[in-house]
Amino acid sequence: MKVMKVSVGRNLCQILIRGYASMPVHITAQTTPNPNAMKFTVDRPVSPGGSRTFNSAAEAAADPLAAKLFTISGVKMVFFLNDFVTVSKEAGGDWGTITPSVEKALQEHFI
Repeated sequence: MKVMKVSVGRNLCQILIRGYASMPVHITAQTTPNPNAMKFTVDRPVSPGGSRTFNSAAEAAADPLAAKLFTISGVKMVFFLNDFVTVSKEAGGDWGTITPSVEKALQEHFI
């Protein structure tokens, strides 16, 4: 029997990521104990390399998703870890308008 060694490194990962990216994105919004923060769980990795925190649009400028989230009126802070994003709003911000905007930004980012 002949055994073939196959490298499944980066090329396979790129193929899987491309295929995964074309699948619908499922997002679940959850309240947190902090009324000024909302957790958005996504069905794919958001920050697989560890947590990332952005406290301003300037800090988020180099990250496409964080930068997009900071364009939403009322967003004060963004935190990424594994498969979720926590968004904190400014005092007086309205989750009724922020939540659908965050969900739309996440959908657009992962499609």
